[in-house]
Amino acid sequence: MRRFVIGQAKNLIDQTHQARHKSLRLLSLLAASDSAPVLSSPRLFSSSSDMSGSGSDSSSSSLPVTLDSLNPKVLKCEYAVRGEIVNIAQKLQEDLKINKDAYPFDEIIYCNIGNPQSLGQQPITFFREVLALCSHTALLDESATHGLFSSDSIERAWKILDQIPGKATGAYSHSQGIKGLRDAIAAGIEARDGFPADPNDIFMTDGASPGVHMMMQLLISSEKDGIICPIPQYPLYSASIALHGGSLVPYYLDEASGWGLEISELKKQLQDARSKGITVRALVVINPGNPTGQVLAEENQREIVDFCKKEGLVLLADEVYQENVYVPDKKFHSFKKVARSMGYGEKDVCLVSFQSISKGYYGECGKRGGYMEITGFTSDVRAQIYKLASVNLCSNISGQILASLVMSPPKPGDDSYDSYIAEKEGILSSLAKRAKTLEEALNKLEGVTCNRAEGAMYLFPCINLPQKAIAAAEAAKTAPDAFYCKRLLNATGIVVFGKLTKLIKKWPSFTKNHHSTTESTSSVATTKVSNCEDLQLVYVGKSRRPYMLSSNVINHPLVQELLDRSSRFINELHDQKTVLVLACEVVLFEHLLWMLEDRYYGECGKRGGYMEITGFTSDVREQIYKLASVNLCSNISGQILASLVMSPPK
Repeated sequence: MRRFVIGQAKNLIDQTHQARHKSLRLLSLLAASDSAPVLSSPRLFSSSSDMSGSGSDSSSSSLPVTLDSLNPKVLKCEYAVRGEIVNIAQKLQEDLKINKDAYPFDEIIYCNIGNPQSLGQQPITFFREVLALCSHTALLDESATHGLFSSDSIERAWKILDQIPGKATGAYSHSQGIKGLRDAIAAGIEARDGFPADPNDIFMTDGASPGVHMMMQLLISSEKDGIICPIPQYPLYSASIALHGGSLVPYYLDEASGWGLEISELKKQLQDARSKGITVRALVVINPGNPTGQVLAEENQREIVDFCKKEGLVLLADEVYQENVYVPDKKFHSFKKVARSMGYGEKDVCLVSFQSISKGYYGECGKRGGYMEITGFTSDVRAQIYKLASVNLCSNISGQILASLVMSPPKPGDDSYDSYIAEKEGILSSLAKRAKTLEEALNKLEGVTCNRAEGAMYLFPCINLPQKAIAAAEAAKTAPDAFYCKRLLNATGIVVFGKLTKLIKKWPSFTKNHHSTTESTSSVATTKVSNCEDLQLVYVGKSRRPYMLSSNVINHPLVQELLDRSSRFINELHDQKTVLVLACEVVLFEHLLWMLEDRYYGECGKRGGYMEITGFTSDVREQIYKLASVNLCSNISGQILASLVMSPPK
């Protein structure tokens, strides 16, 4: 978490060349409220001062960080899911508390993002019971627990805890995730696809987004590297490509054929990109589609796999909506299953499949759990992927546990099976019903057409604005789709967005000096790691945790002392001032650990923390907020623990 925060802040200052970006139109989410008349609101909000925060802009010229000095990639990027429209909605929501009678609505309905539990969807009982027992293990020793929790949730909690060293869900895990949980996920993938899955191919992540960022960082080295992405698309991809300095190569889904993916379109865009000197590295396919809601036919998937094989492209398969298929004539097939059924093995196609606990019927967005399965990569490339994963130490343990439960739910005969099936089918049937209802309602509106929702959680209507509305948008110096979204928000309280645009963070290498008090240690702490590849793997402490140390400081006496004593328990070194080089960053530790894990709470695995920013102008603060938005949010368990650390019992 600390490295993530520092990396985000550093990215703002890192001066690099700006990247290209594209835009699209309006997105409307499936999770809609009851229909409401479009009324004229007496209070129209804008986002001009939304992120003002503290401090005055009057003295901005004397500040070390201004909008003009920021990384131009950040300034060019947009992330519509958490962009201007949402900022306006948040201001309006606060004003509603004071001026309830000033609006023709009494609440804000956030349809800008797939966030099911915020709209009333209940979590799966079995999942939460297991998570509660694993998080507070003392419950397992209480006799009353057997009357409050199902027998299989208690049994599963014990099984999971037995797979965690020391049964400590607050400790860091292996950077790919807890091995026993990856075993469960691999078994679930194998049961789903009918083909073997290797737990060593699984990298557990805080939602699907970090996995996407990791692959973009791996594949993109300059703007001459391109990633083929669907249009319409989820803004995460264009955002990630832009901030990593690559080029988005668009392929356009055909609305007339139900948002179909044509291989001829892929070939055309690939050839066009190559003619411009762009080396296309990967193809992104979102199935079921976000935001378009289509489910690919298996034959179409076979064509896509063949295309990637022939053209030497990595296939990035976003499959987070695999449980969300609502029509009887369509079925989800993973790209790995399709590739294996075609006879392609490990050495034939490079495939990365993304899954998340945020969607499906589970909707655990705030727990930030997910994984990516990587196949077809050589061992030396896999070592680099592991190195990238190691920079963040590990994903949060609660999210890891939930990801394993999603892929290994209760089975027939288990105590929780009947209630689990009832909850699952109830949620999915409700989503299907709402998809159909919203589709019909949109198609009844003047100037609006909408394809059927075959899957996912969204509908993507086509809104034909009258010429006067377009002229009004131009007069307001606003894009027509954004103009419509603002008017809709101010009239109904419903939040949707347009312009599917881009953004992402970059993991730079830089030098960090912390608590330097002696000449010998500060001289090492300011040694710059100039080459990210110039690293050596060492193991520290009783747990033999791996660290990447730069060879240009590895021979320092303090580092050698640490390595010589690495077989002893790490607490023995608490009185030492010790230097460690973690990935591409030099960090001087006092008591070895910093942030949450170096105090009395030690909740490393919960991945909680915060940064306090002061002295920044409002426009710079907006850019910091935008960067934070790319990963949607930190995990809620970590947020709660961070607040408790700062407000303990009195």
